[in-house]
Amino acid sequence: MTLDKRLTCIEFYCGIGGMHYALKEIQPESEVRAAVDINPSALTIYAHNFPTTSILNNNIQSFQAEKLDKLNADLWTMSPPCQPFTKKGLQKGHEDERCESLKVLLDQLVLMERPPRFIFLENVVGFESSEMHEELLDRLWSKGYIFEEFILCPTQFGVPNRRPRYYLLCRRRRNNEPIRTERIKKEPPVPSLVPDPIGNFIEKINDEDESLRLPQKSCEKFRAALSVVSSQSRTSACFTKSYTHYLTGCGSFYDIQGDSTDCETNKIKETEIEGLKIRRLTPREVANLMCFPAEFQQPPNSSDKQMYKTLGNSVNVRVVSLLLKYLLSQ
Repeated sequence: MTLDKRLTCIEFYCGIGGMHYALKEIQPESEVRAAVDINPSALTIYAHNFPTTSILNNNIQSFQAEKLDKLNADLWTMSPPCQPFTKKGLQKGHEDERCESLKVLLDQLVLMERPPRFIFLENVVGFESSEMHEELLDRLWSKGYIFEEFILCPTQFGVPNRRPRYYLLCRRRRNNEPIRTERIKKEPPVPSLVPDPIGNFIEKINDEDESLRLPQKSCEKFRAALSVVSSQSRTSACFTKSYTHYLTGCGSFYDIQGDSTDCETNKIKETEIEGLKIRRLTPREVANLMCFPAEFQQPPNSSDKQMYKTLGNSVNVRVVSLLLKYLLSQ
């Protein structure tokens, strides 16, 4: 399929629309025929930014093969629940009830008369070693798909943010095309880039916002564990939905002064402890690091807390757009 064809898509587990933005970046005339999710906060943000897209607040288990055939999309994108596979979770994997929707979707895919030509899936590292992963690949093989698997990080695409993720790129096998089996790749199918400095993603106007500042006592207490970046840093910690709930393990903070942290380690210098000026990143700045475009907006009725939580569950738009471009050119 050439990228000049008007592509149609169903966006399962759509979240706030990261996959939609990635598709629009490579093919502006593409049509997302349905965006599906059950998270009301995410759908509010999605609807605000894509007001003309048909949004279905449905359990994916309700989709039958006949309905999917009628939608007749070229591409399915999806980022299924990652909690069954995260290191911080219970790691119940295939037995976790949050896998049920993906199982049902695969059941219906097998029954379809007009299955999508392409499927793009993203999940956390750890999914690739799960029983759910094996079931997914078995179903795709049985329906005539071939695929490539990657574990990649935005830092490989010029983005100063660590967010390693598993990506599955599938397309229907052509007649007489040989079946390929390859190991999961850890190098992108496009040239790697040196990450840009964090300063390119920061809004300086927020530096004096006292509501974003971390208390001096918190900086002192958690100094060794905090991830703190300056404008010259070229990496930052993975942002999760718990950013602002906890100080560690959920994302990076910003050194306003710029000389209190070590750009190599993203740690506060031992000599710099008095008078630290460190703040949270704003939702817009987190969105910048997730490569959401400038037109992506926070709805008036969505709180910062909802924005942080949904961004933490989203995808990196630049990574997805480049991988989709590669997939659709096959």
